[in-house]
Amino acid sequence: MKPSLTRLLSSQSAALDHLESMADAFEQSVDVLAQLFGASHDAAEELDTQLGALDSRATSLHMALLTSLRSAFVTPLPRQDLYLISNGLNRAIERTCLVGSIIHQSRSYRLPTAAMDVLEILDRQSDLLKAAMAQLTDFDQLEVTWIQLERLGHRAERVLLSWRLQDASELLARHYYRQREVALGLGDAFEAVRQVIVALGQVLVRES
Repeated sequence: MKPSLTRLLSSQSAALDHLESMADAFEQSVDVLAQLFGASHDAAEELDTQLGALDSRATSLHMALLTSLRSAFVTPLPRQDLYLISNGLNRAIERTCLVGSIIHQSRSYRLPTAAMDVLEILDRQSDLLKAAMAQLTDFDQLEVTWIQLERLGHRAERVLLSWRLQDASELLARHYYRQREVALGLGDAFEAVRQVIVALGQVLVRES
């Protein structure tokens, strides 16, 4: 029995819909994380709960995408590419939410300007990734977005390095180590975003 046209089209749409939803969840997680900066402890409790819910939602979307790929007759891009993009987004959300937990549990709500600079870059990357997920079948537009993501990735590395090399003598030891954990956590989030950027680059090379 031949697959119906409706099923073929719905299979393609499902994979892209899941990726767009994951990119949206990443954008939300970065926004909630930003709200933790300077928050009161009571407000932070609710924000941490929101991050936990976003993390769970991302995992569910990632699993749903895997299921849709296994059952699809046709996919808009190779299954491996779609899986790598989804896995990277899921890890980016997971790492972003983990940073929120570090901030909340250590009560490190007051962070240096460098932390805000790093978060601003992550926020911009989340916007671009959301755009990229809507451009997976428009390679000219995707290339423009990919270039911007690459540039932001390099900028993030420089800002993070500057923060990590901050003179420890300027801070009490406990504050220094708390800030270091936050910086390392954000570095992990950027590394997950890097995985998505690499996967998008592979798509562009393969489809060119």
